[in-house]
Amino acid sequence: MPLRLPGIADLNAGLAPDVRRNFRATLTHWILAGVFVGSVGSYMAVVVRRIGGDEFTVALTVAVQFIGGILAIAGPYLLRGVQPARAVAVLWTIGRLVLVAALFIDDAGPFLLMLLIWSIIAMMGVPLYVGVTQAAFPARLRGRFIGAGQAAMAVVVLLVSPVAGRLMDAVGYGPVFAGGAIVGAAGALALFRIRARPRTPTVRPPPWRMFRQTLANRRFRSYTASSNVALFGDLLIQPTIAVVLVDTFDASFTIVGVLALVQGVTWAAGYLLWGAVSDRRSGPFVVWMSTLLKLVVAALFIVAIQVDNLWLLVPAYAAIGLNFAAGDVGWQTSLASLARPEDVDAFASSFWLILGVLGIAGPLLGAVVLVAGGPLAAFASALGLAAVGSVLMARVAQGFVPAEDPQREGAASAEDPRLAH
Repeated sequence: MPLRLPGIADLNAGLAPDVRRNFRATLTHWILAGVFVGSVGSYMAVVVRRIGGDEFTVALTVAVQFIGGILAIAGPYLLRGVQPARAVAVLWTIGRLVLVAALFIDDAGPFLLMLLIWSIIAMMGVPLYVGVTQAAFPARLRGRFIGAGQAAMAVVVLLVSPVAGRLMDAVGYGPVFAGGAIVGAAGALALFRIRARPRTPTVRPPPWRMFRQTLANRRFRSYTASSNVALFGDLLIQPTIAVVLVDTFDASFTIVGVLALVQGVTWAAGYLLWGAVSDRRSGPFVVWMSTLLKLVVAALFIVAIQVDNLWLLVPAYAAIGLNFAAGDVGWQTSLASLARPEDVDAFASSFWLILGVLGIAGPLLGAVVLVAGGPLAAFASALGLAAVGSVLMARVAQGFVPAEDPQREGAASAEDPRLAH
C-alpha cells in the first residue's frame, strides 16, 4: 500500500521498505503519544496551581522537567551497548507509566516528585531519539518525516485536550493523567519496530569529557548559544502563563482546553510546514523562524493583560503552536545535520545538558521576576530575549551547510578535522 503524506510527493516511488516501516512505527508512536500530551502536557502547571502551589511551586513544575535533560548526557555512555530505538522505547514506556501515580496524589509536593521521576527516566531517551531519526530516515526527507509524524501527534492533542479539560472538571485530574500515561506508554512500544542501519561502533568517553569535546566544535557552540537566548525567554515566562490564566483571567480547565485546541491546530499545521521548510532551507532557518514567533507570543500576552481580555490570548496560543512545532522540528533537524552519525548522540546530549540547566534556571528566574515586577515584567523580559535571539540566530541560519555536505567536509577537514563534525 503506498505511503501518502502531505507535502512529500516522491514517497510513492523509490522509498526503501525499511524507511516505510520506520515511518509507520514512529507514526504509531506519535499518534498514541498525542493522547499522553493532550491529557497531561497541557495541564501540569495549571494542576499544580489548582492544588495549592504558589508561584515558585508552579515554576518548579516546569523546572523539574529539565532535570532529566541535565542527566541525559549520561545516556550515550550508560546505554552504549543498546540499540538506540530500543533504548528510547524502554525509557519512554517506563517514564510515562510513572504518571499513573497521579491517581493517588492531591498535593503539590508529591506531584513534583512524580514529575521529577518521569523527567529523569523519559528525558534520557530524548537526545538518543535524534540518532534514531538520523539513521531511520534519508537526509533529503528527514524534516518532512519528522514533521508528518509529530503533526499526527499534534492533531491528536488538538482533539484530546478539550475533552481532557472537561473530564478534569468532572472527575479530577488523576484518572485523566493515568489514562493518558497508559496510552502513551503503549505508543512508545511501537518504537521497537524501527529498523535502522547499524552505526559504526564508537568508544564513548565519560559524559563530562564528551561534553567538553562537543563544546570544542565551533558550529555546535554557535548554534546552541544563538538558539538558547530566545528559548530562555520562553522558559522564563512558563510560570507566568499559568499564573495569568488562573489569577488574572480565572480560566477554568475547560477554557484552558479551548486555548489548547487553538494551539493544537497551528501546532499540527506547523509540523508539516516546518518539516518541509527544513528540508528546503535548513534546521537553523526553522529555529530562526521560531525566535520571531516568540516575539509575537510575548507581545500578544502583554496586550491581553493590558486590556483585560482573555480571548486575545487566542492568537497568542496560535503563535505558541507554530513556535513549538518550529522549535521541535528545528532542533532535531539542526543537530542531525550538524553532526556525523558517530557524533549525533554526543551533540544531542550536550545540547540537552545546556537546555536542562536553562530549563531549571529560566522558570525559577521567571518566578522571581513575576513576584517582583508582575506578569508584564516577565513578558517584557521574554520579548527582549527573543529580539536578541532572533538577530543571533539569523546569522547562524545564513549560509548554513550540513556536516554531510562533501564540500563542507573537505573545507573543514583542511582547516581542522574536528570541525568537520
